[in-house]
Amino acid sequence: MRKQKGITLIALVITIIVIFILAGVVIQTLTGDNSILSKTTEAEFKNEIKQYEEELKLKIANEEIDTLGNRENLINVFKVFPSTGGENSNFETEMKTYIPSFNNSKYGSKLEIRNDELIYTDEGNEQERKWFGEVNLSLSKYFITVNYVDKDGNVLSEPETKTTITGVYEIEPKQIDGYESEKPIYEGKTKGDTEITITYLPESGDLAYIGLDENGNETEDESKIVSYTISGIGNFTGEDLVIPKTYNNKPVTQVKEKAFLRNETIKKLIVPETIKKVNSEAFRSLKIEYMNFNGENAYYKSLGSVSLKKVEIGKNVKLILDRIFESRVLTDVKVYTEQADINAGTFENCSELKDIYINSSNNRYKAINGIVYSIDEKKICLYAPGRIGEFTIASNIEEIGNNAFHYNKNLGPNIIIPTNVKIIRSGAFGGCNLQNIYLNGEKTEYAAFGTNPVINLEIGENCKFINDRTFTGCNNLQNIYVYTNTADINAWQFEGCQSIKKIEVNENNTKYSAIDNTLYSKNGEKLYFYPPGNNEKFIIPNGVKELGEYSIRWNYNIKELEIPSSLEKISNSALSGSKNIEKITYNDTIEKWNNINKATNWKNNIKATKVICTNGESDL
Repeated sequence: MRKQKGITLIALVITIIVIFILAGVVIQTLTGDNSILSKTTEAEFKNEIKQYEEELKLKIANEEIDTLGNRENLINVFKVFPSTGGENSNFETEMKTYIPSFNNSKYGSKLEIRNDELIYTDEGNEQERKWFGEVNLSLSKYFITVNYVDKDGNVLSEPETKTTITGVYEIEPKQIDGYESEKPIYEGKTKGDTEITITYLPESGDLAYIGLDENGNETEDESKIVSYTISGIGNFTGEDLVIPKTYNNKPVTQVKEKAFLRNETIKKLIVPETIKKVNSEAFRSLKIEYMNFNGENAYYKSLGSVSLKKVEIGKNVKLILDRIFESRVLTDVKVYTEQADINAGTFENCSELKDIYINSSNNRYKAINGIVYSIDEKKICLYAPGRIGEFTIASNIEEIGNNAFHYNKNLGPNIIIPTNVKIIRSGAFGGCNLQNIYLNGEKTEYAAFGTNPVINLEIGENCKFINDRTFTGCNNLQNIYVYTNTADINAWQFEGCQSIKKIEVNENNTKYSAIDNTLYSKNGEKLYFYPPGNNEKFIIPNGVKELGEYSIRWNYNIKELEIPSSLEKISNSALSGSKNIEKITYNDTIEKWNNINKATNWKNNIKATKVICTNGESDL
């Protein structure tokens, strides 16, 4: 009996073990790498990705047909914008524009379109990333063979193979010791396998250097030198100047101010990404014809070669100040940077520059017909200085960038700023040739229209704020027509505009009125602006209670001022800078004059030292 029980117990144990083994086999069959469930998930994932890829390729093919093979921009749809870090609230809608079956709630939430290609973005899911790669390998691709040679055709490195699904390629040259690529980017389109050659130039020797310590100060103490600045041409005599990355096994990080000033032998300049700073006038007044600039920062007039015909601005560039390029023969500009602010101030006096190229994968800028816009086309960043004629600002534009039209003498003579423009930045139209301005955008910044030969100005109803000196130096301005009910208007906005003679206000205006070409509040109790082109003697009407801020500032024509007994307040800088005022009369007593509320700096820099009251004179 005991023996029979032992056999039964052993059988039970064996049965349990067999059940566990079978269960493991079943689980493995269902959930393992090669399981039924895994295969089902893999197939579902790959089918969805293939569908998206095919729809995207069809969209690109249709665009190629519609543009006769001249598509200007690659397709980019980001969940998070690279330039701002902000989330794209229209992500799903934009994706469906190019991929109609796109589903953001499933695998689609892990995808983006970058430069015409579908990209998998989930770094944490290695399995799906592997499947995505397998789908891409199954798609037809074009192979690009990249050769690396010096300018004489000698091979510097073994050829490499790149691929593209769409036929569009953009290749950044790889680093080769002792050499620098002639161009910052090699790009193009192909309809089949192709071959490109990247040409390198040798780094230039025999230049002059000065050591820099850890704070960037010049030093001759070898123990303190951490980097070098190039101080001059030294014994270099070649035409192709390639700034070296290192000297004495330490980095070359700067080019000293005026280091190559007025050199006449250099024809080509390559500045690599290792250069942190090119100081003022370092390469000014040279005979350079081609420039590849990929250093971090370029300062005032630092690259002002008078013979420059072509310049390429690399991806590494972070800062380019005004008047960097001054060549009147510059016609070819290519911009790859997404970091630096680009505007017309950079190309002041480049009067032959009619078009600008932006690489199609650029995530900050795009160029259309010589105008550089933000990637969303809501901001005008740069209007090529050589473009001729009038320009209509489109309804999608919300911002005119700093110096966007700076010193474009071919623009105009008219410009209309429509209601959709929220802000006109500093210097946006400074130094242009505008004669008639209709300002109906919301806000201006400092000198937005400075030094134009403008004659007529209309300030529209939509205008809400005009910054100080917005029209500074517009010496020909004569007529101002006011429709705004919100923006404050005063003399400081018109510094140096000594020809203004006429101010008109529309009848329905709820804020302003005009009497004798002078701007008052609607009820006539506050003086806003007495224009410089009016009479030498200004008799302020009785009933005016306040001289507004800057109301008679910088008026060089006025010599005599008569103030009514109704006046109660003189605001900040009301008369300041009106240097020819020599006589002030007040139509009441000294006691009442002393009781007027006066800002401390209401009369700076005027000739008059006393006020003549009805019962005597009083010091101002």
